[in-house]
Amino acid sequence: MHGGGGEIESKWLLPSRPPAGWLAAHDARPLRIEQTYLRRAPGELLRRVRAIEAEGRVACVLTEKRGTGAGLGVREEHEHELDRVGDERLLAERDPELGTIRKTRHVCRFGGHVLEIDVLEQPPGFVFLEIELGSPDEAVDLPPVLPIIREVTEERAFLNVELARHAAR
Repeated sequence: MHGGGGEIESKWLLPSRPPAGWLAAHDARPLRIEQTYLRRAPGELLRRVRAIEAEGRVACVLTEKRGTGAGLGVREEHEHELDRVGDERLLAERDPELGTIRKTRHVCRFGGHVLEIDVLEQPPGFVFLEIELGSPDEAVDLPPVLPIIREVTEERAFLNVELARHAAR
């Protein structure tokens, strides 16, 4: 987790979760994530609260994001760890038009990058591979065993906030 700065991500849509054997062979660590978006006024930063469960511990993180104008995969981002009291107070500010995203994130290393493979339970039916990059033109070596449907980094419909709209239905 970082306090602030930017992030450059590439995101791909997968047809299904990776084979369990592949995840095990790459020491993929599962994280259970519940992601809730908060109300905001026009022009304000996008805000979300994540509860992240790993190995029996739960961490809560407030993330504030803003696009930089350099594409959907490039954003200014600030994260702050919360205690459960702060989490509950913020969740009272939940955006009623956006549902909570629930997913299992499998984190592993491949080709010099950290891969994050998200298997969504809510909304159901989506699986994504995300890789954080050092620059927008950085080369990425994708695992050949993962059947990539297509890159969706620049497709607004696959932003998490848009997926939260589906989760609210």
